[in-house]
Amino acid sequence: MLLDDAVDEELISRNPVRRRRRGRRRDRTPSARERVWAMPDHIVRIAATATTLGGPSAGLLIITAAWTGCRWGELTGLQWHNVDLTDPGNATITIDPDIGALHESKHTLYLGPPKTPASARTIRLPRFLALLLRQHQHIASSSFVFTSPRGCLLRRSTFDRRVLRPACDGNPTTGVPAVRTGLTFHGLRHSHKTWLIADHVPEIAQARRLGHHLRNRLVETYSHVAPEVETHLLRCLEKRWQRTAHLRHSPRPRGRTGLTAPHSHPARDNTNTSKRHRPQGQVRVSRPNQPGTERTKITAPRMRQQVHPRSQLSTMVRETRSPANTVFAGQRANPKHLQLWS
Repeated sequence: MLLDDAVDEELISRNPVRRRRRGRRRDRTPSARERVWAMPDHIVRIAATATTLGGPSAGLLIITAAWTGCRWGELTGLQWHNVDLTDPGNATITIDPDIGALHESKHTLYLGPPKTPASARTIRLPRFLALLLRQHQHIASSSFVFTSPRGCLLRRSTFDRRVLRPACDGNPTTGVPAVRTGLTFHGLRHSHKTWLIADHVPEIAQARRLGHHLRNRLVETYSHVAPEVETHLLRCLEKRWQRTAHLRHSPRPRGRTGLTAPHSHPARDNTNTSKRHRPQGQVRVSRPNQPGTERTKITAPRMRQQVHPRSQLSTMVRETRSPANTVFAGQRANPKHLQLWS
């Protein structure tokens, strides 16, 4: 400053010290790409394809992530004793502060604390999601809520490669259409945050639900989530689910994946049905065009169909002709549970 004043007073010809550039330095770094998020219609379509590719647990995992905003490790490490489904209208899931998240290393999976202390929280569930989780609990064989069709813990890279990427980006080879190209699992959390903003949910309620810290510590300390705010939040999430009813009731096109996938077909019994090897009790149907035979039709008993062991492990989306024709089902659909997906 003194040398600059001396130059202004013409006491010296120039400032021997390099003049410091005033103002902000221009940021030449490229701006970060906006993360892809999805609407409820996209989520339901992605979940339906994920159910076909990875079983009912995969589709329900995507729906739960989008309607709760939980992280990957919080959901894959969620156990049934931390899920309260006694009252569907007041159902909750609890993220344990010590073992509330599944961590993944190169060779092992282990339970540990969640990302931040604020991530240890209790999240209320919409009524429809509580009913879906209750249905899933009847067919679950593991202490963890979301597992592979074999009952093993989920690895993020495997799930992303086999289920999420084909469900979001599509696969022309197998006939799976693209729904939301570039959507990641963390993008489901961003989608939940976007929905809350659109529904005018207060910032403190958003932070409590997502497990975030507010930048303004004063607001975080003296702000609380009133019961009516929580009720409004759940009501808005329920409405977003109800708006997807037309997608959940419409039949899906059959491609190479899904109901007509080769790997999901039961093995055929290729037993020779000639005269020598005909099963006991089977009646040969007479041919009316042959001379000396009567035009009679005899119904032959159906042969026993062998089922490949792999088809018992793979799970599919069951379709019925009733109004609620799409169900999250396990190895077999239970007629008692058809109403939960409607």
